[in-house]
Amino acid sequence: MIPYLELPAVRLGPLNIHPFGMFTSLAVLSGVWYTKRIAQREMQAGETLLDMTPWFLFPGFLGTHFASLAFYYPQAFRDGNFWTFVNVTSGLSSFGGSFAGALEAYLFIRRHNLPFLPWLDVLARGFSLSYVFSRAGCTAAHDHPGLPADFFLAMAYPARDGFPAGPRHDLGFYEFLPWVAIFLLFYWLSRRRRPEGFFTGLMIVWYLPLRFGLDFLRVNDLTYFGLTFAQWCCFLVFPLGIVILARALHGVVNLA
Repeated sequence: MIPYLELPAVRLGPLNIHPFGMFTSLAVLSGVWYTKRIAQREMQAGETLLDMTPWFLFPGFLGTHFASLAFYYPQAFRDGNFWTFVNVTSGLSSFGGSFAGALEAYLFIRRHNLPFLPWLDVLARGFSLSYVFSRAGCTAAHDHPGLPADFFLAMAYPARDGFPAGPRHDLGFYEFLPWVAIFLLFYWLSRRRRPEGFFTGLMIVWYLPLRFGLDFLRVNDLTYFGLTFAQWCCFLVFPLGIVILARALHGVVNLA
């Protein structure tokens, strides 16, 4: 069993910065830096990446918040509490942000006549590092407590959020570990040129089954016909990942 550690907030003048906020900032900064580095090295398009960044970053940020409210906390819409809508810490959905950001990135790519799959691969590799820090933030905040567990990776939770003290699955931590593995694998695989769509397809095919299974360990999440919003997203997107990866491995690259 892993001990439950709480990292202290950092005081910066009038600001009290909590660990989740620090890791979220690192996720954004590291993701943009690493993606720009890849784009510049492989496509001589680092400035294009910087031009693209606001198009997927800000919509993704809004999408992660409002998708959470819509599918996990819909009572917020019924309550009409204005603070809930503007307070982004009141709910975050990784899939909501991913879909919104991916849509805006797609529109930018099409509008500027950029090669579609090569840019998706660049973004996927940058996303892998960003998500390491993002899930490190979830781990530091312990904001995804799961079911009670007798498991060597379970976290020794104190009494919180209406749950008694005891070992529980920490789903943020469970996702942090595989994202470290995904980033390292992508880094190793990128030492040689890969077919267009390879990294995008591989990320989908690897991560989505993992997330689908982990969501069964969640507690108190709303479900729709027995599945969470994230599980439905996994169910719908996974076949696309298989198609992209299979076409990449077989040399079929014109997916646009």
